[in-house]
This record gives sequence, C-alpha cells and structure tokens, in this order.
Amino acid sequence: MPERSTDKRREMAEVDRLTKRLGKFTLVVATARRARDLRERSSRSLMPSAGSFITRALTELSEGKVKVVRKQEE
Repeated sequence: MPERSTDKRREMAEVDRLTKRLGKFTLVVATARRARDLRERSSRSLMPSAGSFITRALTELSEGKVKVVRKQEE
C-alpha cells in the first residue's frame, strides 16, 4: 500500500509544478484539449475510461511530449 501513496504524492507534485509553470487555466485547457484529442483518435473497440485520457494527457504535458503554445494577443 505505501507505493500507492507515494505514487499519488508524486503525481500531485507534478501537477503542482505544471500549475506553477503554466497557470491553472492554461493547464486545465491544455489537458482538456489533449484528452479530447486522445479520445477522438482512440480505437472505438479499445475505449478506455475518460479518466485515463486525462491522466495520459497530464503525463504527456509533464514529460514535455506535448507543448503548450499560447496565442499571441494582437
């Protein structure tokens, strides 16, 4: 059981780092967009739960596999 607790702490620490780097709003929007993209690209027969799309999106953001590009205001 201690492993699960450690994993949760590590995940929360990573979310905190992303929040500080990107800001809450940007993190939520980027995660939602990536999760939606993952869902749309996934095979219909191997449909995982919605939570796993969000987890995967957050993981990809934290690992730098997905870049957040902010629009420049005119």
